[in-house]
Amino acid sequence: MIGQDISALANSAAMCEKSSAYMLWGIDDKTHEIVGTDYNLQTLKKGNQELENWLRSLLSRNADFEFHTVPMNGKNVGVLIIYRAANQTVMFEKVDYIRVGSYTKKLNELNECSKAYKTLNLVASRRLYWASAFCIGKEKEEHL
Repeated sequence: MIGQDISALANSAAMCEKSSAYMLWGIDDKTHEIVGTDYNLQTLKKGNQELENWLRSLLSRNADFEFHTVPMNGKNVGVLIIYRAANQTVMFEKVDYIRVGSYTKKLNELNECSKAYKTLNLVASRRLYWASAFCIGKEKEEHL
């Protein structure tokens, strides 16, 4: 679900010290070929609500994201820019999520993530730092 993915990607970006994470529509997952999309992310609806408003109502206040449509090679590519979590984890429906490889998981269900979650430390610069326990034996970039 897109709300869970926004939470997971925002939290993973913070953990891996990246400024943002991205979701793309219109790019083939295997070949990375531009295939285009008919979705206009700015006008999609969930029920009677615009998707963006629906997401903002269920995500924590610190969730920051933008929808864009980018023309490429005569086709449209949908881009969702998700900015990293600040001050606290980003939650969807009051649950924090994280990316583990290509999967979205509840943060509290993963031992190594739970350790990182419990030891996160806010500093004056308002950057979110995570304990390195989550990334032991793995490159941080693997989690995005």
